[in-house]
Amino acid sequence: MTKKELSPTFDPDRDEALLHALLVIASWGAFEACVADFTIGMLKDNPHLLEEVDVLKKKMSVSDYLKPEHEKFEVIYKAIEESVGGGVDGYEEIFKILDLSDAVPQVIKDNIYQAQMVRNVWAHKAGIADSTFIRQAAHLGFNKGDLVAITAHQMGDYVSAILVYGQIIASRHRISCGLGAMPLGKNVKDSAYKDAYLTIYPEARPAEDDGHSVIVDVDEEHS
Repeated sequence: MTKKELSPTFDPDRDEALLHALLVIASWGAFEACVADFTIGMLKDNPHLLEEVDVLKKKMSVSDYLKPEHEKFEVIYKAIEESVGGGVDGYEEIFKILDLSDAVPQVIKDNIYQAQMVRNVWAHKAGIADSTFIRQAAHLGFNKGDLVAITAHQMGDYVSAILVYGQIIASRHRISCGLGAMPLGKNVKDSAYKDAYLTIYPEARPAEDDGHSVIVDVDEEHS
């Protein structure tokens, strides 16, 4: 095919929307995998935590319990994951089993939920708003059949919320082990996410620049 023949195939608006969505999908996938590995590791080290998990009585079969350890705990985690809701509230139900649940700032909850909805519609519906997306994310302002195109700024908000929530979870675990919360580097940009994290862990305010940042800095011009 020549460039002229190929050109109608490409839609610049869709290409940009796909680029932003892919960054959200990748970040969400990494977060899901991190939570799964962390939870499974905690349950392996503390199997007594499973004694009060009622869902396992309904979801687990005898053959599941007889699987090799690594497979058994993957089945256990999957059963727990499928029993909880979406967004931060769903993850907090999982962390409650680990005795690591706590309040989460609203700005992080809101953007985590939106990130999950955007991830789902792109992963399962090629980015086209369907009735499920409209029902679950009506506040985003899309209509059925619309291309769910998020701006670079929205993408930055979603990825930052995912990263900061991950850091909150890590800090909870560190504190439960007698360590302090994970500090932020001085180069972390001022944002609602930085403020939210420091509201929970004021001791994490950076003393010096360590060259790391968990906040995604997006140029407003490209939003």
